[in-house]
Amino acid sequence: MPLNAAGVSVATSARIASAGSTNATLVKAGPTQAYKITVYNNAAYAVFLKLFNKATAPTVGTDVPVAVIGVPATATGASVTCDIDGLNFQLGLAYCITKLIADSDVTAVLANDLQGFLQYQ
Repeated sequence: MPLNAAGVSVATSARIASAGSTNATLVKAGPTQAYKITVYNNAAYAVFLKLFNKATAPTVGTDVPVAVIGVPATATGASVTCDIDGLNFQLGLAYCITKLIADSDVTAVLANDLQGFLQYQ
């Protein structure tokens, strides 16, 4: 993660909070680097956070993700932290959240199924 001269992180954080949809979201347009993602699955089924190299929100089911992060289901919820030190998104950083892993999946999740944050610059 990038640090300033004082050793303090200069990354920006964005909250991830699912609504009752596929949550097509543009985090930042333009060249972006993602550093860390921490998400918690509150659902009784696996949930998939899909990252896109786009300057707009993704067209879920049509656009192909750069990375897919699966968060397993458990009776008490599951948490995943990914240190993706400097994953580059030349066009921009966008994401969606679906119930199934296939790139073409358009199955919506419920509100509050997935909560967390991502850090980027």
